[in-house]
Amino acid sequence: MPIELDMDKFREYSTEAEDENWEFRSFLKNCETPEHEIYNTVRRHFRDVSRDIDCTACGNCCRELRPSLQPGDVARLARAKGMSEAQPPRGLRRGIRRGR
Repeated sequence: MPIELDMDKFREYSTEAEDENWEFRSFLKNCETPEHEIYNTVRRHFRDVSRDIDCTACGNCCRELRPSLQPGDVARLARAKGMSEAQPPRGLRRGIRRGR
């Protein structure tokens, strides 16, 4: 299944699945599966799905989610855009949260 890039459609799908999502969250909170097993399953699915995502295709994550960046990410982004690594433009720095 292709990754949805249209944010209006994505919001529509999210709204349509809201009840199902709440049911799933309730299931997770009340199931007897150890938390670390749930975490490992989620991480595995994240890795599988994220391999299919081209981060340069739309920019929706950066506009909608405020991504966390690891040390060096801002400099790497600045270099890729031909900007100063030492002092990237405010637009590149604005809204960035440092990753863990």
